[in-house]
Amino acid sequence: MKELTKEDLKRYKENGYLTVGKLKEILYKMPPDAIVMVERIEDRYFDGNDISGFGGCKDTPDGKFPEGSKSEGWSVYLVEGENHYFAKKYNEDVANGDWEDQQPHPTYTEEQLNDCKDQFVPAWCCGPHYLKPSDDSVRIRKPSTREDIEKNIDPDIFLIHMHY
Repeated sequence: MKELTKEDLKRYKENGYLTVGKLKEILYKMPPDAIVMVERIEDRYFDGNDISGFGGCKDTPDGKFPEGSKSEGWSVYLVEGENHYFAKKYNEDVANGDWEDQQPHPTYTEEQLNDCKDQFVPAWCCGPHYLKPSDDSVRIRKPSTREDIEKNIDPDIFLIHMHY
């Protein structure tokens, strides 16, 4: 899986992704006890989607991607969270012999330690859950009138979308 750097993330805000400023604009009418929902992202977005037969391939005479072709997967921002800390501590304990049973214990490899890091992706947009879709979109990028928002949203649910 490809890793996003902090420099990569700085470019994301220039390309329409959700920022704290945009989030503040949208949250002005949401009640403080509204549930925040985050869109589930399927592994295929990170592993690459099957694009077999799609047009746009520059390497084939017919311009179509061959069977088994995949798109480039999404990158993630890695953070050393609780699971990663536990795995590192486990390795240290094994290396120091801090086990009562004195049996040999396997340790996490560097690759496994990296896999234990928390993975984040930038949010694309957010907004309240609409009770009835508007003509534009069910996601709010710029709030319409307050009246329109107030009469068409479910005030108990706030959605964060990970992609368009």
